[in-house]
Amino acid sequence: MSRTAPHRTVKNISTELHATLSTPGVDDSYALIAHSLAGIDSLDYVNRFPGEVSALVTIGRGLLRAGPRTDPADDDPQLCRPGAHR
Repeated sequence: MSRTAPHRTVKNISTELHATLSTPGVDDSYALIAHSLAGIDSLDYVNRFPGEVSALVTIGRGLLRAGPRTDPADDDPQLCRPGAHR
C-alpha cells in the first residue's frame, strides 16, 4: 500500500512548519520571511501559534480577496491590529 502525502492546505502547511520549528535546537522565537503564496500560510501560522514569531515579513503576498477595494488593509484585517504591521 502506498503512502499518500497530506493535502496541501494552509492549516496543514502551518502545522508542518510548527512541527519543524519545535525540534530541539531551534530558538523559541524567530522571524518568518515568506514570499508569494507562503505569505498566506505564514499569516495562518502567526495566528495559530502567537508568541512564537518575533517578526513576520511577507513579500509579494497578494490579496486574500479579489474585487474593488478602497483601503489596502481591506483584504487583510489581521494587519490592522497593533504590532502586526509595522
